[in-house]
Amino acid sequence: MTRPERTEHEVHQSLVKTPLYAGVDRGFLLFEVATVGSLFFLVGFHLATVGLAVLWVAVLHPVMAWINNKDPLLAQLYVRSLTAKDFYLPHAKHYAAGTKAKPSIPRR
Repeated sequence: MTRPERTEHEVHQSLVKTPLYAGVDRGFLLFEVATVGSLFFLVGFHLATVGLAVLWVAVLHPVMAWINNKDPLLAQLYVRSLTAKDFYLPHAKHYAAGTKAKPSIPRR
């Protein structure tokens, strides 16, 4: 019995890549729109707020678009890493009692 010939099928990139809106992740785009919108609605239309909004859109947005082009899941990974501890206490054995952490700032 002979094996059938294997055929290659092209996988469309929309099935593999994360969808980007204006070059960035949807969550960051909503954050950008909310930040710039709140500048105008909460602070008002002033020269400083227009300058901050232009700076935000002209500088921060292209940087985030470049980062999302390199790795689209980087922002989600960063947000997920904020919930992790900076260090974990060592455990001697799986049945041993854990050690209590000593405070780095002494009490008065």
